[in-house]
Amino acid sequence: MTSPHTPRRLMALAGLLALAACDNDGGKNRQVRELNALQGPTRVAAVQFSEGTNMAAAPSPDGQRIAFTAQGALWVMPAAGGEARRITDWTIEPTAPVWAPDGSVIAFQNYSPEGNWHVWTVRPDGSDAKEVTTGIFDDREPAWTPDGRSLVFASDRGGDGQMKIWRYSIAEGRYTQLTQGPGAESNPAVSPDGSQLAFVDTNRIFVAPMAGGTPVQVAAGSMPAWPASGSQLIYQSTSRSLNAGGQDIVADEDLFPFPARLFGERLLYTADGHIRTRALAGGTATDIPFSATIHVKRPTWETRKDHKLDDFTPRQVKGISAPALSPDGRSVAFVALNDVWVMKIGEAPVRLTEDTDRDGNVQWTPDGAAVYFSTERGNAGALAVDRIEVASKARTRLAAIAAKSMVAPKMSPGGDRIAYTTLSGQLEVWDLGAGSSRVVTPSVAVQVSTPQWTANGTRILVVDNERINNRFREGYNKLRVIDAASGEASFHAVAEAPRQVSDREEGAAALSPDGSKLAVIIDSRLHVMPMNPDGTPAGEAVAITDEAADLPSWAGDSQTLLYKAADKLRLVKADGSGAQDVAVPLQWAPKAPPATTIVQAGALWDGVSDSLRPAVDIVISGARITAIRPRQTPEPGATVIDATQLTVMPGLWDPHVHPLTLYQGGQFGQIAALMLSYGITSTLSVAGPLHQSIEMREALAAGNLIGPRLFACPPLWEGNRLFYSFARTLRTPEVADLEIAKAKAMDVDFLKSYVRAPIPIMQKIAQAGIDLGVPTGTHMLQPGAATGLAGTTHLSATQRMGYGWSKSINGLTYQDAVAMHSQADFHNIDTLFSSLALVGQDPGFVNDARFAALVPPNFVAGLTSTPDPLPATLETIDRDARQSGKVQDAGALLALGTDSPLVAPGIALHTNLRAGARVYSNVRALRNVTINAARMAFADEDLGTVEVGKIADLTIVRGDPLADVRNAAKVEYVVKNGLAYSLAQILAPFQTPQARAAHRQALLAYDRACRRDPQACVEGAHAD
Repeated sequence: MTSPHTPRRLMALAGLLALAACDNDGGKNRQVRELNALQGPTRVAAVQFSEGTNMAAAPSPDGQRIAFTAQGALWVMPAAGGEARRITDWTIEPTAPVWAPDGSVIAFQNYSPEGNWHVWTVRPDGSDAKEVTTGIFDDREPAWTPDGRSLVFASDRGGDGQMKIWRYSIAEGRYTQLTQGPGAESNPAVSPDGSQLAFVDTNRIFVAPMAGGTPVQVAAGSMPAWPASGSQLIYQSTSRSLNAGGQDIVADEDLFPFPARLFGERLLYTADGHIRTRALAGGTATDIPFSATIHVKRPTWETRKDHKLDDFTPRQVKGISAPALSPDGRSVAFVALNDVWVMKIGEAPVRLTEDTDRDGNVQWTPDGAAVYFSTERGNAGALAVDRIEVASKARTRLAAIAAKSMVAPKMSPGGDRIAYTTLSGQLEVWDLGAGSSRVVTPSVAVQVSTPQWTANGTRILVVDNERINNRFREGYNKLRVIDAASGEASFHAVAEAPRQVSDREEGAAALSPDGSKLAVIIDSRLHVMPMNPDGTPAGEAVAITDEAADLPSWAGDSQTLLYKAADKLRLVKADGSGAQDVAVPLQWAPKAPPATTIVQAGALWDGVSDSLRPAVDIVISGARITAIRPRQTPEPGATVIDATQLTVMPGLWDPHVHPLTLYQGGQFGQIAALMLSYGITSTLSVAGPLHQSIEMREALAAGNLIGPRLFACPPLWEGNRLFYSFARTLRTPEVADLEIAKAKAMDVDFLKSYVRAPIPIMQKIAQAGIDLGVPTGTHMLQPGAATGLAGTTHLSATQRMGYGWSKSINGLTYQDAVAMHSQADFHNIDTLFSSLALVGQDPGFVNDARFAALVPPNFVAGLTSTPDPLPATLETIDRDARQSGKVQDAGALLALGTDSPLVAPGIALHTNLRAGARVYSNVRALRNVTINAARMAFADEDLGTVEVGKIADLTIVRGDPLADVRNAAKVEYVVKNGLAYSLAQILAPFQTPQARAAHRQALLAYDRACRRDPQACVEGAHAD
């Protein structure tokens, strides 16, 4: 496959061969654009650093200069070290630099504005930066041929799902595939005589003739480089050493994942934050000192969102999830405030359920007489399927499986079967007559869309993710058409790549009842595509809206569509005509606390002081604390909480959650209660399906769900390749504008740029954060800091560079690198520590009543089998905790989160707290789950400490948490927004005989499933 080139591009690329060997010193006067284009309150930070993490370095052919990448820029300095000069703009994201043989240009991989890795070149003076390879492909890890006429690189441009080695001939503008067959190949290197090619495939190093031939494995390891002799390769061995001449010559160094380069008679490589040289025979390493100064433009957020936590006035419902149009087109069913509603268009909604059990994904039966939906009711938290007759409100159970959620159910046209997916995206069908299920097809991705039946009931469509190559996990969202009987399936694109279905949750697709059309969200707009009877596309998808759209559903006429446009419901004809709003006259109000509550505290840790304050009364008027005073007789009529033998502390935070019922596979009610029972009063979502997240936020605030408050976030805002079902492709700045406008209308609390969002999209998200007054985050310190994003949601996480193996933490290991970002206000949101191993040190977790009542089966096995930590495990926990402490020592803001539902919510926060306390003070660890987290969420004016004027969020525990942070888990009462809950009240709904029996049955069923299929025990594990 080749990409077309204009004559002008061919001329420019051919001109690379004619570049002079010297740079004529012209770059000294060139002004590198370091600063982004943020508008509004900002400041410029200039920070000098002399260490880095995951730097890559390469010497010039004449040995006079070194090029290296650090802090999202390409730098050049004298070979002896010294002041480094930045030569790339903030809009360029360079890594893996390598000099042309004549020294005229430096090639590097850059993440292009369109959202793919390509090979670029730039002169050493910073001029003439240009894209060499093009297209919708990833071209990575460039290397030159010795004659300087071609570049070789790893690429997926073959379109066969493989990552292979390719060559680009510059003068001809021609791509040639050099390796064949299966393989996830990387890091090519060409021998000095140009006759051989070394490359890596899954930690094995191969050598093959450049002219073609069978590759031969020569070593186990990675990052190969050729010595001048062209004999034994230099590489990084599997023991994480540098191997030269067949001998490991490096020990106990944190090698960065880039090839060593020949530097005269020595090797040049990067490790432990430094650029180093070492003799080929080994011996002592020598660091090459450097100093570099980076400037970043950072937001200051002079105006921040007012969360109105003590406003109890009614307001319009925004969180309408899963709206479905009735077959006759006259009514709408939907989920709001944690319940199922139906509404005749033009009339008031009617509530069909009213309980704290989680409901979702409501659909109409084919005859329109009833609705069915997924529900946690009576199934130990796993999603079952219930039916309610609209006229009589009679409720019956259609299907349930112990310990397995039936996610996103869809009834067949004949009403005899229900297709659904499991937590891992496996497609199954329930036979209503037989009362049993069968697997149709195993999962491909972590989750797929709501299934859609063809009109004759023989095939099922889902939106699934087809992986693009075998080296990285991302792919395109496509239609997957599945034979309901045989399970045979095929993928079908809805548009020319990289256009695709926007996501697999709320921005997916719905097939019309007659099977002739598909309503599908592409680039965030609603499209209609003609379909064949077998469920395959029959023509081009045509856009019928200009606004962002979600959750399409059809009327029985296959001509009328209902969809969600931000916080509005709308009807439209399949040809785009007749658009009209559908009013939903439904209001809600936050649950109001008593007029006066007095907490009689035996001791108070207010979150500000380093010590306890004994014997005080905390007076709460409505939701706010109005006095903290010495003990006295309570006022008449006040609600009194006797905590005279207890310690009061601020409500805890989990600043990294993903509130997904569909992804989580149910159990949200249990998990929300579990978190509250462990003293967590606030959670910050860092991505989830938007409409469902807002619905959960409103339900929790209204008291229709019992759990912490939720600060809501849109989906993971991604580039043109996706992985998670709740990742949304913002492929272009125009699509980003649509999504940002929707987020504003939905009144979100956080914005997250994900792994493959390119710099122009990251800049849009950063600007939106300023405009909305909400925090923003990403996984990558750079280019995150350069674009103006507020922070990172991990200290170590998936990111697009393709290297994450270093013991270093994503740019944060070394003090100068840490200082750079902390001085630039690039905050760090959470770290996980792998701390669940600490459960084994405290049997109290498993023996606690909360464990028996609230921990879902899919978490029980992992927690009960957690052994006492081995010394190596504790060493890892302590290392990660020390890293988090180092970040704070450098002045950065850090909080401890969990990435729930990756791990057992509630419990995981406490093990993280304990991990932090192992290496730094208890009070610092506690602040990392209270006031620091509130600052992350821009909510510290209201939350995070116990002070007069703040919202009353309190965790009331037995014991002194400052003396022993384990006491923070010994919760007796929780106060959220002035509303008090005893531990007994939280547990009560889950301790009835029926609930206990269902829970036991679920545990047994889950255990049987695990024994039968170990993969069933790991469904849903993720780390974003």
